[in-house]
Parts: sequence; C-alpha cells; structure tokens
Amino acid sequence: MPHLPCENLLSADTVIVADLMSSPLVMQFSIFGAFAAVAWWVMDMMSNREPRAEQRLQDIRDPNGRKTDGLRGGSKGGAMSKILEKATPALSKPMQSTD
Repeated sequence: MPHLPCENLLSADTVIVADLMSSPLVMQFSIFGAFAAVAWWVMDMMSNREPRAEQRLQDIRDPNGRKTDGLRGGSKGGAMSKILEKATPALSKPMQSTD
C-alpha cells in the first residue's frame, strides 16, 4: 500500500501536537490558567453586584428604568439648576447696561 503525502503530514502533525503536550511550558500555562480561573470565580462570588450583562438586559427591557433610578437618589439636574440660580445674578451683573 503506497503512502500518500497526506498520511505523512497527518502523522507529523500528530507528533508535533504530542510533543507540545508533553512540554513543561504547556503545563505551566495550564496551571496558571487554572489558578486565574479559580481566582476569577472567587472574586465573582464575593462581589455583590449584579452582572453587567444582566444590567444591560434590564435596560433593554425598560429603557426608562435607568432614568428613574437616578431620580430616586436625587436629581442631578435639580442640583445643577440650584447652582445656576445662585450664580445667575453674579453672572448677569456685568452684562447689564449702565444707562
């Protein structure tokens, strides 16, 4: 049975993959990846926040919900209005005519 070039490439690829798998560098990367995944999982479990993806889904379901959440803690627009009302007399004084 003649050997086809394809079969030789397949067996060469298999040898290369097997050689890479036995490399200590691959083992070090896999151990690092495992520790990183565990650390990520622990940090995720310790956080009390709702995941950002779920927040975005909530925003899609109720687009006005974010606006009402901001108004509950106090309106930023209201605070800015108060500052502008206090500053208006001082800013308008130089613009008044002297006639």
